[in-house]
Amino acid sequence: MKISLFVKNTVILSVYSVGLRVLGMGFKIILQRRIGAECTGLYQQVFSIYMLLTGAINIGLSMAVTRLLAEKKLNNRAVMRVAICSAVCLSGAVGFGSFILSDLIGRIIGDMRCVEAVRILSFSLPFMAVSACCKGWFASKQRTLPPSNVQLFEQIIRIAVVMFTLTNFADNDISICCSFVFFGDTVAEISSCILIVPLWRIDCKNSSFGGSNKVGREIARIGVPIGASRLGNSILRTAESIVTPNSLTRHYASRSVALAHFGTVRAMALPIMLFPSAVLSAVSSLMIPKLAGESENVIRSRVERAVFVTTKLSFGCAAVMFCVADELGQLIYNNNEVGF
Repeated sequence: MKISLFVKNTVILSVYSVGLRVLGMGFKIILQRRIGAECTGLYQQVFSIYMLLTGAINIGLSMAVTRLLAEKKLNNRAVMRVAICSAVCLSGAVGFGSFILSDLIGRIIGDMRCVEAVRILSFSLPFMAVSACCKGWFASKQRTLPPSNVQLFEQIIRIAVVMFTLTNFADNDISICCSFVFFGDTVAEISSCILIVPLWRIDCKNSSFGGSNKVGREIARIGVPIGASRLGNSILRTAESIVTPNSLTRHYASRSVALAHFGTVRAMALPIMLFPSAVLSAVSSLMIPKLAGESENVIRSRVERAVFVTTKLSFGCAAVMFCVADELGQLIYNNNEVGF
């Protein structure tokens, strides 16, 4: 029996997603034991700024590239040229701004120990944005292996660099430890971009080349609403990441205890809760090129079906996790608070 390309890609993405989640959780367990709960909490605060700065640009451009190329109405290489130029300009401006305003960001967060981490992180933004455009290309072509292999390579580089720097150069200073963690993230993002761009160029060498006056407008038409939605979501999450530890600090009268509790929730409990989404995210990313160009009735029918199946799976996962939360916390982290 012939297996459809959609099913094959779903299986491939699911396997890679689960593997990356397992690798990521293992890394976070080792990292939390190495840098402590307080530093983990500070890392999560800076990471929320990271997602605020990058999420809107990357998601908007990636989705725009995927949809426009899947519809096959515009010149492929013209779409990529405009998207990559936009990615470099927008993310470069944001990275420059975050570097210059790192002290202000530290004051907004309420912890100046994160300033160096923000500066280091700003260098990764253009590379991440270009990678997002290239991933959009492969998604539109329903080619899952190249970006999946790049993500695996990126995670391995991240873990290797972080563990090497923490083992050989870091001390007990939380600011230094946090900076080294984000240095590993930056090196991983740069390495990922260096790998995926040649893969994209090889893949697109047979595509037509030329300009189109509509490309910029079409990318903006799709990318701006999606990016704005993501930006709004990121702003709320960032506000939560800033307000929650500050409120806990007032409650416990200790910044260290507040960050430790915040780190327990964000870096330890949430990865367990979000683990089942590895499969669902694989399906959702493949639906975009699959539905591009379909009629409104077909899109509505398939999306309704996807939402129905997703809801059933989510309630099932929630019930299982509620029943075995304490056991999971002890098994994975040897920590009772994670289960609660």
